[in-house]
Amino acid sequence: MPTVRDPGRATFLELFFDLVYVFALTRISARAFEDLTEPGGGAHGWSAVTGGGKTLLLLLALWSVWQGTAWTTSRYDPQHAWLQGIVITALVASMVMEVAIPEAFTMTGLMFAAAYVVAQLSRPLTLLIALGPHKYRRLKLRMTLTFAATGVLWIVGALLPVNGRVSLWTAALLIEYLAARFGWPVPGLGRSTISRWDIAGEHLADRHQQFFLVALGETILVAGFAYSRDHTGSRTPAPSRWRWRPRSCCGASTSSGPGRSSPRR
Repeated sequence: MPTVRDPGRATFLELFFDLVYVFALTRISARAFEDLTEPGGGAHGWSAVTGGGKTLLLLLALWSVWQGTAWTTSRYDPQHAWLQGIVITALVASMVMEVAIPEAFTMTGLMFAAAYVVAQLSRPLTLLIALGPHKYRRLKLRMTLTFAATGVLWIVGALLPVNGRVSLWTAALLIEYLAARFGWPVPGLGRSTISRWDIAGEHLADRHQQFFLVALGETILVAGFAYSRDHTGSRTPAPSRWRWRPRSCCGASTSSGPGRSSPRR
């Protein structure tokens, strides 16, 4: 599977992957908002800082998966079956991560960590098999070893209480970001010179533009629903709030009169 100088426009599968990540951003945004405003959740003092730090940790993990997948499809042919398999694997794993975001530091930590490790480890492992005697094969081997090592930290951290979980997940993310910055160094296997990596810049820029447009469209949609609800008395919730707080509608009693809103729990 050779590298390509111009992989062309982003594929439909990449567009769907970006759409999934825009949904993830709404989950992260809702979590950050609740960390800062909910009673007992950190509206004042130090707990607001710690809650924001946990949300930032989840955001950096999601960004790492998206960035790694976007760079991979900008380096190799995104129409290739191996590449499409990588994108689909990352897409499914990202959806699992998004479901686990609200309780990632309590009940669904193992779900989040396992999905993250699958998304990160499957990418270089698949390329290691697909590339054959390619000049980038040693790079993928070093990436595989790095993500396997940090994957242990992610899984073990998911089994620990909150403080231990945050510490190990932070250490794992720090190792991964530093490894990417310095060419994925591994003792005995060397490191890569980042300036020599072949990237189709136009394709990568197209991915970022595509992501921005999808996010902008989702923002306009949510704003439109919110405006309609506030000014017309519509009880249709905004998409993000419907996904994030389904209990607010399930526990509501039905109103019998026109124009009356249902009471919340």
